[in-house]
Amino acid sequence: MKQGNAAILFGDLNDPGSEIRRRLAVRASTPLRPDLNLNTGVRYQGL
Repeated sequence: MKQGNAAILFGDLNDPGSEIRRRLAVRASTPLRPDLNLNTGVRYQGL
């Protein structure tokens, strides 16, 4: 299955070979409330 433009992508951020890690390496993203230092692993693009 092609996941190029998936609205939601799940994966293991600790696995350097995972799709989510590869995508985060080439696209800018940010946590929703970085000021709270929650580190939930959820990232957003285009905010």
